[in-house]
Amino acid sequence: MTEKKYSRRKWIKLSLQMFSAPLLFLWYSATKRRMAFLGRKKIYLPGRIPPGITFLHDIILTRQVEQERVFSARCTHLGCTINHQQQDVMICPCHGSKFTLQGAVLNGPAGRPLTRLEIRREAVTGRRYVEIDQT
Repeated sequence: MTEKKYSRRKWIKLSLQMFSAPLLFLWYSATKRRMAFLGRKKIYLPGRIPPGITFLHDIILTRQVEQERVFSARCTHLGCTINHQQQDVMICPCHGSKFTLQGAVLNGPAGRPLTRLEIRREAVTGRRYVEIDQT
């Protein structure tokens, strides 16, 4: 058998690679989880949503009969905050995109419907909330 001889430089390089790879993986996964957590924000909903359209922080609440929906207030065109309404139509103040109470596009330039958010309930308190990205 032949013995392989490693120079000191090769040995140091190999040992650094062996020990740094797992550390980098752990750092990356911890950072990714922390960034995902920091990038979300909880918005609590009022007990009763009034009929029609309600603008609340970064979300839009709509209610028809007994059907409640929650949308992100960001326009799907360029991300402007929708904060205007005309009867039962939500209007983007930047470029005039119009959306129905169901979040569908009435007229552009937006090409996609509003992003619908899932209503969740806290287990302990029972309060309703939605989560949105803070970016």
